[in-house]
Amino acid sequence: MATWEDLDTTSLKEDEEVNICLMADADSSLESDNKKVTESDLKILKHAYNQLLSDSANISTTYKEQKKRNLELLEENCLLKNENTKLLSTSEEVIKLTKENDLLKSDLSKFTLGTKNLEHLLKHSRSGKDRTRLGFVESESKIKTKTYASSLHGNNGQKFKMEDAKSMKTPMYPSMTLGLDKESPDVDSTMYRGMVGSLLYLTALRPDIMFSVCVCARFHVRPKEVHLQAVKIILRYLKGTPNLGINFYISQNFSLLGYYDVDYARDNWERKSTSRGCHFLGRCLVSWASKRQSTIALSTCEAEYVATGQCLTQLLWIKHQLEDYDI
Repeated sequence: MATWEDLDTTSLKEDEEVNICLMADADSSLESDNKKVTESDLKILKHAYNQLLSDSANISTTYKEQKKRNLELLEENCLLKNENTKLLSTSEEVIKLTKENDLLKSDLSKFTLGTKNLEHLLKHSRSGKDRTRLGFVESESKIKTKTYASSLHGNNGQKFKMEDAKSMKTPMYPSMTLGLDKESPDVDSTMYRGMVGSLLYLTALRPDIMFSVCVCARFHVRPKEVHLQAVKIILRYLKGTPNLGINFYISQNFSLLGYYDVDYARDNWERKSTSRGCHFLGRCLVSWASKRQSTIALSTCEAEYVATGQCLTQLLWIKHQLEDYDI
């Protein structure tokens, strides 16, 4: 007959066996779960690794392409810099050429009236209206010039109040050199400019006063008494030489000939040289000039070279004008 002690021992053994079985089942389930987790994680990691490899390859390729593009951009930038420097140098040359062109235009505009008169006189001479029958035609503008010159000193005594002034044989004293002359008193600049402007109009057909008038025109900003006296001498010279002018001869000779001279550093104000010259078309005087050079020559040879260049420039311009007129 079993006792209470025997029952207790048997129940305890059964309980231990049940616990051992439960623990074995739990361990086996845990091992299976761990295997499943590690396999899925490995697949995810492998996929991520492969993705990283492909991304790194793409990044490397993109970096190489970007680096190549940067190098190309640097080369283009260098080329653009070189072109920019060339353009800057070209623009400076263009500015210099523009200034020289403006100077040439201002010089050539002084002779436009002479060429227009030449065209008119050539047409007039071809029409056979030789008034003197001595081989030349007197221009109508010469008659107008006489009237205009007489109105300056005034036979009726009007414009500059010099009707009682004595006449002169030369437009300027040979020993006269005009400068700033700060010690001389100032004069009315408006009146002075009016007198010089009137004389500049006459230089279109009176080359004998070209040099004297151009010298006086340099001091129109702040004229002095000595400058006004020089202008009055020119007016007195015009009073004594009312019949002087230019005659254009009938001729088939259209050869161009130019004469130029220069005085070295005659200007006491800026030590610049003055170029003077005239140009002939056959026997006819067609243009003349007296202009201070824009640069300071360091020798007489340099001043002569500048004057020669001015003379050739004018001759080429006259040649092109004659070609336009089919002469």
